Amino acid sequence: MQPTNDLTHKLHLLRQRIKANDASAEENALELLEVAMQQNDTDTLALIYAELANIQLRLQFNYGKAIDYAQVARDLVTDGSSEEVKMHVFMALGQSSQRIRDYVTAQECFLQGIAVYESLSSPSKDQTENYAYLNYYLGVVYLNIGMYSFSGEQFEKAKKLFVSLNHRKGILACRQSEASFYFHQQDYDRALAVYLELVDEYQKTKEDWLEIALDYIAQIYFKQELYEPAELYFLQALAERERIGNETRYSYSYFSLAKLYYRKGDRQLGDVYFDKLRKLIEKHPHFFSDALVLDINWDLYGERGDYEKSYHYYRQVKSSVAEPEVLEKMMRDVLAKEREKQTVSLQQAKDLKRLNLEMNQQAKALQALNQDLTNYARTASHDLREPLRMVSAYMTILESKIKDKLSDDEKQFLHFAVDGSKRMDEMITRILQSAKGGSGFYRPIDLHKIVEQVKQNLSSLLEQKNGTIYTKPLPYVVADDIQMMQVFQNLITNALKYNTSKTPEVCISFEKQADSIILSIADNGVGISAENRLRVFDMYSRVENESEESGTGIGLATVKGIVTKMKGRIWVEPNEPCGSIFKIELPTVIV
Repeated sequence: MQPTNDLTHKLHLLRQRIKANDASAEENALELLEVAMQQNDTDTLALIYAELANIQLRLQFNYGKAIDYAQVARDLVTDGSSEEVKMHVFMALGQSSQRIRDYVTAQECFLQGIAVYESLSSPSKDQTENYAYLNYYLGVVYLNIGMYSFSGEQFEKAKKLFVSLNHRKGILACRQSEASFYFHQQDYDRALAVYLELVDEYQKTKEDWLEIALDYIAQIYFKQELYEPAELYFLQALAERERIGNETRYSYSYFSLAKLYYRKGDRQLGDVYFDKLRKLIEKHPHFFSDALVLDINWDLYGERGDYEKSYHYYRQVKSSVAEPEVLEKMMRDVLAKEREKQTVSLQQAKDLKRLNLEMNQQAKALQALNQDLTNYARTASHDLREPLRMVSAYMTILESKIKDKLSDDEKQFLHFAVDGSKRMDEMITRILQSAKGGSGFYRPIDLHKIVEQVKQNLSSLLEQKNGTIYTKPLPYVVADDIQMMQVFQNLITNALKYNTSKTPEVCISFEKQADSIILSIADNGVGISAENRLRVFDMYSRVENESEESGTGIGLATVKGIVTKMKGRIWVEPNEPCGSIFKIELPTVIV
């Protein structure tokens, strides 16, 4: 499905705002998202989520949230989606993955985008520009993982495409990557010459890439042990990064300056930047993987002269290349202490081997059990669905034969029966998929429609209990509709079932937080005591209450499992003067 002309124009304007670093871009994107949801336009939804990922990368520098948006965009892509949609989504997810150093996913996405373009018979200019960038970003991935010959080929291919398009910014990006290629090949003279030219160019054109060129020049001087010019350029790079406001990139400067001052013997100033770096790691944990933090600590503690601390971190690093003089000093300093630990380590190794053997045996038993459960679930699903298909088929035949003889109420009853059997068939299929480890079929859904369906499903219970369900304005969320129906149906059923009031009431509402929404399902039932509010979510947990109703202890555990899969959390609070409020917090990949 292609976006409507109006939405296409608004998407174009949104992209212009993002390129111009316009702070209003995110608000504008969320407005477009709501329109696309109302129109149920999945291709446009995918494009907007891809642009929301770009906004987080370019304007908000929140790489974790960028990944969330990009993954939703990918989940919305279908075989019937246009090539333009696929290329944009693959590029957004690839760039987001690259920023968090998930190079495997990034490479896969860029290659998928390239394959889409190469399947086109007559690509447009915009599609060719995207193709050039896909090749460029793939080259950056190869450069980051040390595949230099592959990266050089990709940069050369991207550069030719940008030249053919007269795309100045793309050509500059390739020149910078060419300089980075020389740097990683330790051809520092050629790298320095290109970077100095780029600095002049960027200062004239006010490009944000200036900080990268300044940083690489400083790195070259540092490797050549020319510490005075290295310091000058490191400080200029930091000042430029502070001007842009991308806090996570301050880390490159803090690390380099700490290392520089330790190397110069200025431990006090080195400690200042090391401390700033540690605070930044605490503030942005999603940006710093465990492996990266280990690398930072063993390297800087080694430069600082704390060789025992350095070796503590170095032992945990799977693969790193140390500066020879640092590694030699570090090893001499800790070798004597390590000899004392050898006896203990040997015993620990024997214990670990024994535990590993026991774990392998348990893993094999669990694997066999899981296979049995999978076979049982498949058989049970088939056995349950066949009678439903038969009921649906015969009810449809019956409807066609006698529909002219039925009253309006009877026709509606028959329609409910047919529709209910079809929905039950779909629920069995989707629940089976979830039980087998699937994450569900995620898409934007209207919670109002979910609640209305639950009301219909529980109509008999509502009539029996004389119960009422009230709903305040509810949002769209990105979720599996069947799973969300399970959540609401379990919570509402409990609210009505464990209730001694003559008129049981359930009120459903939500509030929006900075990075999440909180759904509230409040009732006037018997309530849950403080000591039982955590235990109610445990599997097979039953809590005694004055309603004297019994339960299986499965419903709330199922609800918690679904919410956890959505990266959310659930808890229960008292509802004064009586009853409970179940609260569900979900991340804001929503409107």
